[in-house]
Amino acid sequence: HGVAWYWREVMLPPNPHRDGRYLLRFWAVDYKADVWVNDVHVGEHEGGETPFVLDATEALRQVGNLSHGRVAVRVLNPTNEPIDGIVLNETAHRNKVVPYGSGSAWDQGGIIDSVELRVAPPVRVEDLFVRPDWKTGAVRAQVNVRNALPQAAQAHLELSVAPAASGETVTVATIEREVQPGDTLVEAELKVDKPHLWSLSDPFLYRVTARVSSDGSVGADGSVSADEHSVRCGFRDFRFEDGWFRLNGKRLYLRCSHTGNCCPVGLLMAYEEAYASWCLADSPKMGERFDESLLGMVRRDRNHPSVTIWGLLNETPDGAVFRHAVDFLPNLRALDDSRLVMLNSGRWNAARRPPAERRSSSSPTRPTCRGSTATSHCGATTR
Repeated sequence: HGVAWYWREVMLPPNPHRDGRYLLRFWAVDYKADVWVNDVHVGEHEGGETPFVLDATEALRQVGNLSHGRVAVRVLNPTNEPIDGIVLNETAHRNKVVPYGSGSAWDQGGIIDSVELRVAPPVRVEDLFVRPDWKTGAVRAQVNVRNALPQAAQAHLELSVAPAASGETVTVATIEREVQPGDTLVEAELKVDKPHLWSLSDPFLYRVTARVSSDGSVGADGSVSADEHSVRCGFRDFRFEDGWFRLNGKRLYLRCSHTGNCCPVGLLMAYEEAYASWCLADSPKMGERFDESLLGMVRRDRNHPSVTIWGLLNETPDGAVFRHAVDFLPNLRALDDSRLVMLNSGRWNAARRPPAERRSSSSPTRPTCRGSTATSHCGATTR
């Protein structure tokens, strides 16, 4: 914990796209990252488990026919003493503690996943969210197209679906759309005949690909530039029915797993919660940090068929954080309305304590957190 610095020198070939962009994609930096390229601050990100992208185009320097970049990353991993006004228990940190104690997590941090440099045309696919319907074979797609040009561009968007393993295309849809500078959300629907269901014994996945080109995206040789983004997904039916969880009509007993991508290996993760869902203390930035942590988790993992339940909180007493989480449900639903949502607290530990102790543990400024991994307490589930 504390502050760490990372540096890397890179020499880049000419961008093949006219008005193209150089994008730095960080898959995870724990906790707060500030990024410079050639001593120009290109952006920052707070939150230890979600990817983020920064545009470094304007900061690169031409050296002959190459672009030079000296990338510097300052990472702040909070501790109990304030650094830049940030302390550990007021951030989205799950159950990390200093000093370490049994049942808690180490306060580790830094660049903890891959860093990539992406070369993209000025009109590109920023995000892709798909919702397969096992009953009809329909795949509803939401494509976020980003236009970095100063003027509108005419975009040609092609969507396709193929089995992820074999790759043969089974359906295609095309859309023509004018995209203004900034982000444009494009919605479409594709149809897969007789979809192969995802299950624990047969984790069959489809790959949905969005490819965009535009009159504003031209290669250096005059050819049309295109950008492509793909995600994997699966058709499955999950529901709670007569007190049991059922996957594709088969009754299952759930034991629970908190995190990880289990889709390709046929594991049902069932329940996933964010760093802010456990041991977050109240502060002036509590709401902002909670919201970004939860929504970032949903954006990252909402295409995975192995996730069936989003978790709002885990083992959190009544107080400001608890009530903010309850009020947050419509915001989560606006981003993904296809899964169950669980408030895994039920006024955790208050019902079994004497009234005086119950009032003490409900303080909104310091939630009780011992790093327990018990999952036998009650939770409230809502559709």
